[in-house]
Amino acid sequence: MRLDPVAPASRVPPAIAKYLLPDEHMVVAVRRHPSILIPPGAAALGAPFAALAISLILRGSQALHVAVWILVGILFLRLAVVIVGWSVNYLVLTQQRLLLLSGVFTRQITTMPLTKITDLKLKRYFAGRLAGYGDLIIESADGTKLLVDYLPYPEQLYLEFAGLIFPRENPDGEDPAGQPSRNPDDEPGGDPFPPFPSLR
Repeated sequence: MRLDPVAPASRVPPAIAKYLLPDEHMVVAVRRHPSILIPPGAAALGAPFAALAISLILRGSQALHVAVWILVGILFLRLAVVIVGWSVNYLVLTQQRLLLLSGVFTRQITTMPLTKITDLKLKRYFAGRLAGYGDLIIESADGTKLLVDYLPYPEQLYLEFAGLIFPRENPDGEDPAGQPSRNPDDEPGGDPFPPFPSLR
């Protein structure tokens, strides 16, 4: 499995397609940045070394040894769950709404119409600037806030979101005639988002 966080708009993953309306077109879908896997991965990979050291130091306590190695197994199981969750959880932007697909054993779908979104905030912490992710805070008209952490390609996606949520208008109040279509069905010959890697 490749760690590519972005699904191209020209190909809708099955995990997303089942939640789209018949006339709804996916603009972009992203998984969280793979950096979200680092903390559980580091804990799982470091646990055997810690367990081995404890076993060598406390040789007489058999029950403690068993408990320590059970904890190692739990950490690896947690890592597996996190990886599976990362692979099937998406933030999806269509021309009509925002969807957040989350959960592994219990699937949760959070939906927010684009017309209800009133504010977007992008936060880039030092670690996020180094690794290439940020936090996107989405606020709706009723005061609901949605935090999407570990967002990959944060500046590009922020502009993509803002372009759909706050579309530019001509002085007469109509959409500009020369505005290129964001519908992938209207763009023959490929991916409308070439900077984003594709899933294979």
